[in-house]
Amino acid sequence: MSHDSVDEIKARLKAILAQVEDPNLPMDEILALYEEAVKLGSKVGEVVEGNISEEDARAAFDADAAAAAASEAVAPAEPSPESAHSQE
Repeated sequence: MSHDSVDEIKARLKAILAQVEDPNLPMDEILALYEEAVKLGSKVGEVVEGNISEEDARAAFDADAAAAAASEAVAPAEPSPESAHSQE
């Protein structure tokens, strides 16, 4: 699916955000959605560099927020010091 306008990209990023908030979503799907969000964020970044309107600049900010949220969803949790000692 091609996302040609900032509004289409923004809508897709909101959909991605909603999907990655699902605690039952498999990790491979989360990673695929993260990669898509990063690409969409880059595409909006290119548009922003082309001197776009304030409304479109807000959409670019939303793209960064969606990519950050997706990144948090796939970030591995660090083991606590207590759990590290219990494995020894």
